Amino acid sequence: MVRSKETIVIFNLGTTSAGLDCHITPLQSMKAGSIKLSQGYGSHHMKFKAVANPDDTFSLLASSRQALRNQSKTEKEGFYQYTAASDSKHIVELEEGKAARVLFEFQEMQEGSGKQ
Repeated sequence: MVRSKETIVIFNLGTTSAGLDCHITPLQSMKAGSIKLSQGYGSHHMKFKAVANPDDTFSLLASSRQALRNQSKTEKEGFYQYTAASDSKHIVELEEGKAARVLFEFQEMQEGSGKQ
């Protein structure tokens, strides 16, 4: 659960960066462009351009390279779709005073052995 703005730490025990799927479900209405994601130091910014209604689900999917609102394509601005190896900080920013449920999904990745 996120209210206004939170930094979420993801523990990626893999040895390499991994694609990151993010699902955000607002609990209240929010104006267009108010759902934003970025890496820990503010890099790799992205925002959903659509207005958010309660119980919409916004998904940013690295696994399929899509931005969705209620399982239909939606516009986004910017780039943000991975978690670094080890600990990775992710900032979720919402309209001031608003809240949303947030779910991150990823698969830990191990570097290959170099054998072919």
